[in-house]
Amino acid sequence: MSLDPGVGPSPSLDDSIPQINPTLKKKVQKLIESNINDEEYILSLRDLSTAYGENTLSSRWHLRDGLERRILSSTDNLLATFSSVESLLESVQHDVEAIKSSCLAMDSRLQETERLSGRLIQQAETMFKSERDQRVYQEVSRELLERFQLSAEEHRNLQSAEMTATFFDALKRAQKIQLDCQSLLRLPDTRLGKEVSVSLGDLLEAAYRKIYKWIQEELQRCFELDSPDVHPLLAEALAALQDRAVLLSSCLEEIGLLRNRSLVRSFIDALTRGGPNGVPKPIEIHASDPRRYIGDMAAWLHQALASEQELATSLLRFLRQDEPEEKARLSSYIQLILNESFKDVCRPFRIRVDQVLSSPLVAAVTAFYLSNTFLFYSSRFAELAGRSSPIVLLSNQCRRDAISAFQNHFSALTERARLSATSNVIQDLSPNRELLEVFQILHDIVAICAQSLFSDSERVTEFSPVFEACVTLILDAVKGNSNSSKLTRLEEAIYSANCFHQAVLALAPPQPFSQSSFELLDSCLKVHVDTVAQEQVASILRSCGMAPKLALVMHFQSLQVRQQKLSEVPGMDTGSIQSMFRSFETSLLDLGTFNLPLLSKIDSAVLRSTARASVGKMIEEAYATIYHAIFDPNSGYSQPETMARYKPDQVAGMIEL
Repeated sequence: MSLDPGVGPSPSLDDSIPQINPTLKKKVQKLIESNINDEEYILSLRDLSTAYGENTLSSRWHLRDGLERRILSSTDNLLATFSSVESLLESVQHDVEAIKSSCLAMDSRLQETERLSGRLIQQAETMFKSERDQRVYQEVSRELLERFQLSAEEHRNLQSAEMTATFFDALKRAQKIQLDCQSLLRLPDTRLGKEVSVSLGDLLEAAYRKIYKWIQEELQRCFELDSPDVHPLLAEALAALQDRAVLLSSCLEEIGLLRNRSLVRSFIDALTRGGPNGVPKPIEIHASDPRRYIGDMAAWLHQALASEQELATSLLRFLRQDEPEEKARLSSYIQLILNESFKDVCRPFRIRVDQVLSSPLVAAVTAFYLSNTFLFYSSRFAELAGRSSPIVLLSNQCRRDAISAFQNHFSALTERARLSATSNVIQDLSPNRELLEVFQILHDIVAICAQSLFSDSERVTEFSPVFEACVTLILDAVKGNSNSSKLTRLEEAIYSANCFHQAVLALAPPQPFSQSSFELLDSCLKVHVDTVAQEQVASILRSCGMAPKLALVMHFQSLQVRQQKLSEVPGMDTGSIQSMFRSFETSLLDLGTFNLPLLSKIDSAVLRSTARASVGKMIEEAYATIYHAIFDPNSGYSQPETMARYKPDQVAGMIEL
């Protein structure tokens, strides 16, 4: 076949070749249907073009052989190439086998190593835990030793012969350890607590004996002086003995005993010698003045007690005071020192008080003043030393003795007033001299009580019983005088009113502590003034014949069922009533009748005016009662205006004039 372009169209395949091999036909058909634009197809054709050089018939005939030889050559080349690859693969396989065997060996070794490492880790953890436990145990042991064992330096300080601040620091440390041992004794195993307690017990006992001996030496050195030079460590030493109550009490008693000697000596010197160079002067130089004498002694005791209380508080300032029981114990220790300190000072004071109270220089007012002085200092002493202190008990006893002396003087004076029915009682109906003296005493003790340094409630508690007792004695004395003087009831009422008026003036103005006594005397005064008015009215009504008529009228008016008229009552006839009114009018017009001379014996102008007003008012009421009864239409009187010429208001006007 020629592909020359100058040649005309070639005839079709069917025209030139009448019959084609079917296989070739399929290939040609496949070639025709191939995509000649495919890149792979083009590359294949290019490679195929290199299979032969010239496009000749021979080349085409031998194309298959050439291709097979080419394939064979390619195969040989491939085999040669793959032989080296195979050797390399075999080498690789050999290496892989070697690596595999090495890996297996390494795996075996790793498993063994893991097993050994696990055991080592477990052992290490056990050791770490043991080490941690050991460290905790070591720390606990160290803290236990620090808490429950004294250091070497603390041992030396505690056993040192000198009393220094480091000794007390070591002692406090030992006391704290012994206190902490109580927690160890509560554990199931108490051996450690017992061992620590036993080891510290002997050491502490030796330290306490050393402190006790040193305190005794210090007390003997300076506490008998007027102004003791207290060692700076003495208070701390006493505080160290508070866990040994017997030793501490012994030391406190020794303090009180030594201070007692010093105070007794100082008190006697103050009484007899006075201060340095005679300033201040001896207290006994004022023995003739009971008030100043007793006051100076009590003031000295109060100052000394305050100083001793301050000293005792300073000595015991380091004792524990956290709990209420500890505060109460501290207070009892201070009271113990003060009680021992003032035990013997009370005796010379009591002797001199008894001498003063038994002296004739002491009158009733002075005795009461002294009782008030004792009461004041008793309260001051109680604030410093407690109410059970001997000096407080002594002050209370002295006050009772002073009150007893006052009551004896007052009772004796009122008894003399009661028994002395002198002539002035009959003549001017005034209190006698003894009673006036009693009232003056009452006035003086009111002034003393008002000046006392107590609250109103305390004054009422302390002084009210005294005034009540005095008022009772005054009532008995007034009653005794009036009974023994053989006075009429009116004169007795006037005399009693004058006496009670003076008593009320003695208590005026009323104070809270004398209020009840003032009210009692004032009520008695009013009763007797009313009695004076009633007796005077009764006397006037009897003198003019009005008294029996008034009694009949009042009785008639009190009847609920009246069987007759008032004019029909015996004694109430017209003539009797008219005669009674004429007698009353005569008395009314007579200036002397209503002059009331007995009322002029009432000492108080106010009381006289009150009595006169009461008399006039009662007479007016009596006249008005009879007047209205007569002018009542039911009384039965035909012409009452002929019997009573004056109306009640007219009578009231004439009485006022």
